[in-house]
Amino acid sequence: VALSLILLVGGVLITRGTAALAEPVARFDASRALTFQVSLPRDQYGTAVAREQFTTKVLDALRQAPGVAAATMTTNLPYSDNWWSASAEAEGFPGRKGERPVVHVQRADEAFWKAMPVEIRAGRSLAASDAAGAQRVAVINERMARMLYAGGDPVGRRFRLDDDREWTTVVGIAADYAHSWVQRGPQPTVFLAYRQSPAATVSFLVRPQSGDPLKLAPVARQSVAATDARLPVYELKRFDKVINDNLVGIWYVAGFLGVAGLMSLVLAVTGLYSLMSFLVTERTREMGIRMALGAEAGSLLRLVVGEGGRLIALGAAIGLVGSLGLARLVSSLIFGVSAYDAVSLVGSTVALLAAGLMACWGPARRASQVDPTIALRYE
Repeated sequence: VALSLILLVGGVLITRGTAALAEPVARFDASRALTFQVSLPRDQYGTAVAREQFTTKVLDALRQAPGVAAATMTTNLPYSDNWWSASAEAEGFPGRKGERPVVHVQRADEAFWKAMPVEIRAGRSLAASDAAGAQRVAVINERMARMLYAGGDPVGRRFRLDDDREWTTVVGIAADYAHSWVQRGPQPTVFLAYRQSPAATVSFLVRPQSGDPLKLAPVARQSVAATDARLPVYELKRFDKVINDNLVGIWYVAGFLGVAGLMSLVLAVTGLYSLMSFLVTERTREMGIRMALGAEAGSLLRLVVGEGGRLIALGAAIGLVGSLGLARLVSSLIFGVSAYDAVSLVGSTVALLAAGLMACWGPARRASQVDPTIALRYE
């Protein structure tokens, strides 16, 4: 009974957690977006100018293609398991190098915010004018704003990454979003203007005007080939598949625990039924004597169900303690899972108690229908 409850709670918790993790599919309207990646070899694209020109030409080709509603780029698509981190130093708050906060670093273009979409909460998004030679600017998310500029307005303030000598000015604050299920919620993130800091690996996201985004796969390949036919396109898939591929492992774990919990529940109920049937059979003579002395069928029914209920309650109490420990472990691994999730804990306990009492009902009913004359002759 205790093990059944632990496995049942674990399965429910992880299932509810993975359901919450799948929220980005709806938030980013991921089923209506096509994504792909291109890596630029350093021997051909060793300069920032060459990388920026390639990315700009591909974006222009995508946006001019028929059937394309929007196209953007970034270096780190959500749930793509691809990110780069750096330490951040706010101007006026140098701190020691080892104590500076670590932030995720992304590059993005001006269309990123509407194409994803990600809301700009303050200031502005990046613009086409944020190019090489212009003032270095960036958009940061709310988590990074609180981390670097607690209690103040970050827009117009400056920071720099790692050992960079040049300062970058904050021009906007973007809404938070989780980048991966393995991380404890949204991470502090900075979005650099790709024209000022072009990367060698670029992820593109394209939205169709209507229909399945996979129909734009030829457009994606043609746009890259028209810019540089030597470069392959890889990871060409719908955005929701990118997210689902990232979550598939934890979904398997949730399914396994759910099945294990249900199987253990069935075994516990079967075992309880067998135990109560054995006890009733062993006490048949006692039941006959009770009936002969005037005991009512209802009292025998309550007697057997009460004894079974005490066994179930004891097992459930032990299992609940173990479930709380498991819940704390799961909550430390999966963002959005509470260690004291009342729905999972109470719901699983009630389900176990109800199933256990139903298992006791058959033997109890049989005990209440014992014929005293037959029971007194029973050996």
